[in-house]
Amino acid sequence: MIPSIKGSVFEGLLADVRQAIEEGRADEGELRELLDDKDHELLDGRVATIQWVPIRIYSTILDYLIRVEGGGDPSAYLRQRGARACDRLLGGIYKAYRIEPGQWGKRTGEIMMGIGKLLYNFTSWSFSDLGSGVYQISCEEASDFPDSAVETAHGFIEHYAKHASGRAVKVDAVRPSRAKVVFTVTARI
Repeated sequence: MIPSIKGSVFEGLLADVRQAIEEGRADEGELRELLDDKDHELLDGRVATIQWVPIRIYSTILDYLIRVEGGGDPSAYLRQRGARACDRLLGGIYKAYRIEPGQWGKRTGEIMMGIGKLLYNFTSWSFSDLGSGVYQISCEEASDFPDSAVETAHGFIEHYAKHASGRAVKVDAVRPSRAKVVFTVTARI
């Protein structure tokens, strides 16, 4: 199995890279040089929402966008991308996963795990209620999960949790090993 991300996520990345090229912030030729010849068709828009796209291609394009658009704070840039992806996906194909504000808790965390399992074919997600408004989301089997994707997932989780809780949240992400990422969500700060 090739570690991959769902086309529904890749579509947003493609739209952003096309816009950056059209506005002169990115160079298509330079980006194509970073990809294998067989991957060029993905830049031409031949991606289905339900298609699996190798995570290495996603990572290459995302890293390119970080370089040309990330500015002085790549983490903030990636987290903003994750928040926008949350809105786009939950407002579209994954709207069944939307929840009303003020409903953060175990059930909402379990719904988030379903989203993670839908978007990545190589990771395993779990959710724990640590008590006192603190929740933990673990992503295991994450050796192929690029650090840039960890940051976008951080932004996605933070945006989703803020909406679900109806108030500000704090999210921390740590990678205790290459194969594991742990997101801690504090809903009462």
